[in-house]
This record gives sequence, C-alpha cells and structure tokens, in this order.
Amino acid sequence: MDGFSTQLKWTCIFLLYGSLAGDSNVAVKPCNGVSGTCQNENTQCKGSYLQQFDDKCPDNERFCTNIHQIQSTKECDTKGLPIVKRDSWGARTSLKTLNDLDSDLSFFVIHHADGYSCSDQKTCLQRMKEVQKDHQSKRKEKGKSYFGVPISFSGFDDIGYQYVIGGDGTVFEGRGWKYQGAHSPGYNTKSIGVCLLGNFTATLPSNDAATSLKNLHVCLQSINVLSPNNSVYGHRDIRQTECPGTEFYKTLKTQFAPFWHSIEPEMWKG
Repeated sequence: MDGFSTQLKWTCIFLLYGSLAGDSNVAVKPCNGVSGTCQNENTQCKGSYLQQFDDKCPDNERFCTNIHQIQSTKECDTKGLPIVKRDSWGARTSLKTLNDLDSDLSFFVIHHADGYSCSDQKTCLQRMKEVQKDHQSKRKEKGKSYFGVPISFSGFDDIGYQYVIGGDGTVFEGRGWKYQGAHSPGYNTKSIGVCLLGNFTATLPSNDAATSLKNLHVCLQSINVLSPNNSVYGHRDIRQTECPGTEFYKTLKTQFAPFWHSIEPEMWKG
C-alpha cells in the first residue's frame, strides 16, 4: 500500500490536443506528468477520476487518468488502515442520489464476491470496476426465487457495499459510510456492508484480507460509524444464501467475539 501517505498535489495542466472546453475525449497532461482524458462515463475509466479537472471538461464528462492515482479517504489513516477513495479506483457516479445513513449503527454484515478474486492491487482495482458495473447493470434473474417468490432484479444505483476488501488487503470505499447500502434487505438502513473479493466456500481469505476486515471493524467504531455494542453477521445469517462462504463463515465467530451475534439476527422474509 505504498504511496497512500503522500497526497498528490495538482497545480496545473497542459493541453496536448485541442481544447477541453469544446472537444470530447481530449487528452490532457497534469504538470506532474500524469495524463488522461475527458470522457463520458459510458466508457470505463482506465485509471482514476480527478475531480479537480472535471470543470475543465465538457458537460456530462469527467477527467480520467490513464493510470491509477491512489489516494486515501483518510478516515482510518490514524488506525493504519488507508482506504482507497472511490475516485481513485475509478468509480462511476451513482445512477441516483443515494439515501443517507445514520451513524452509531448496530450491524456489521460480511459478504464475499464470487467470481471477483484478486491477489494484487492492480487486479483488485479492476475487480472494483467490474463489481460496480455488474451491480449497476439492468438485468433480470429469470427462473430464480427466494422463499418461493420470483425475483426480478434490475440492478442497483451503485455498488451495493459500503466497503470492499481485496485479496492483497487493500480496503476500497464502495458507497462509504455516509450512504445506505444495497447488500442486505431488512438491514440496509442500519448496517455497514463489507465484501471480500473472492469465493470462500471451500477456502479462506488471505491473512491480509482478514486482518483488514478486523481493522476496518475497529476503525468504524472509533469514528462512531458503528456502535460500540454492534453485532457482526455473515450475510447468510439474515438472508437465504451461502455468502460469505462456508469455510470463511466458520471463522467469524472467533474472529469477532464478543460482537458476533450480540444481537440475535433475523432472517429476511421479503
């Protein structure tokens, strides 16, 4: 996670081709040597978004760097846990305005993301874009049902989780703690949802990922996002699912004692 402690300082940009005010997809180069383009969000950003330059782009376009410029949200830096900002991993704008989430929350819900494993930061950055794209995509799960009720799933306004953790231990800002998630029906208004990238049905997350998960739980209590009396669940505790994976789930009771099920979980029956 080298580089988190040094915040990039942008002071000027040089135009390489055309005029930002009038041309779409114009390439630009900040004076520190990092280049990028103004582009519509229909095109996935290769690197990071830099809000500092958005006002130089045409309407409905954002400035996207060619390589990732990693910056921390700073909210957990004092706990030794830098969290990669949404713009840094290239998050698209939410499709709609998200609902606010209260502080002093009672629940911390743990998930896994089957099909999105990664073991290095470069791959994990790409996985973040893929998960958000998947969550925002409009699609239907025909023929599937929960509790006998047919499900028609049309996607989310944004990535569903507040935080995501890669196999290398990197913590990514999803929606962040200020906004309600879309990860656990019945609990979205009163919980923080954290997802570990990968499938942990038969294997365990890396030690780095497990440590970051534990440290994130500690940090969110220290900044009053989570109540000191919060209860920790696996997703399967409150919804009919195998998430966060059988082998991983077996370890959570020990890892999160005394928070584990300190409040009895209630299965969603929607």
